[in-house]
Amino acid sequence: MGIRGMQGIGRAGFPGKLVSCIAVIAVTAVLTACGNSSGNRLKVGVRSKIPDFSYYYPESGQYYGMEIDLAKQLAADMGYDGVDFVSVSAEDRERKLSDGEADCLIACYTITDERKQKFDLTPAYYTDHGVVLTEKSSLITDLKGLVGGTVGAVSGTSSGSELTAKMTADGLITAADPKGIKIVDYPSYDALAVALESGEVDAACMDGCIAFTYETENVQRLKETVSDVDYGIATPKGSPLSAKIAGALEKRLEDGTMDALISKWN
Repeated sequence: MGIRGMQGIGRAGFPGKLVSCIAVIAVTAVLTACGNSSGNRLKVGVRSKIPDFSYYYPESGQYYGMEIDLAKQLAADMGYDGVDFVSVSAEDRERKLSDGEADCLIACYTITDERKQKFDLTPAYYTDHGVVLTEKSSLITDLKGLVGGTVGAVSGTSSGSELTAKMTADGLITAADPKGIKIVDYPSYDALAVALESGEVDAACMDGCIAFTYETENVQRLKETVSDVDYGIATPKGSPLSAKIAGALEKRLEDGTMDALISKWN
């Protein structure tokens, strides 16, 4: 399975993964204190609420998921004694990386040209799709139905700009069209989900791996995808860590480790 082969993960597969992991997590929790930052340890910024990618389980004080396993593998490959995980959001992850709270980000961080100007980015370790969620009662069934409407996105993500670019490329809107779409940013996915449910926005755009959490019997995913989104590991521009982590990742992409991690959490 390649880096595009993880599209079926999400809320439906999460509970089973949780049950199977709790026993191991509970044991490790008593051996490793949460937040221990002593010694030669890699500080990795990760998300805390994305099932099967990176999820924080408060009862054990541990993170688990594909990106968590990847961080531990790369840290070991580079000679670190362990990993200290730093919880980040889409809104604050770049600041925490720039401020030194994290040495790197492994946090569903999309590779874009704009971000390459600010940070060093590795090759992609996973490819997802940008998607759009709507309330079924809205009767919006395709991207054309968004013209003239309001679409929510989370601050700090590239989802809104990607949707605008897609609709422009498809000829549905133009930059000067007053009947285009209005993109409104929200501080979190939970806030965006509430805005969608209340009718404050007509639709919500986000990455597919995150959308699984918010799909319900009343919320649907449009069949049209917005774009492919590649996730890479970010490090500060010019950091000595940049080449090391890129090299370690490339080896794990080549030797099948990344495919194995995707299969494990699929």
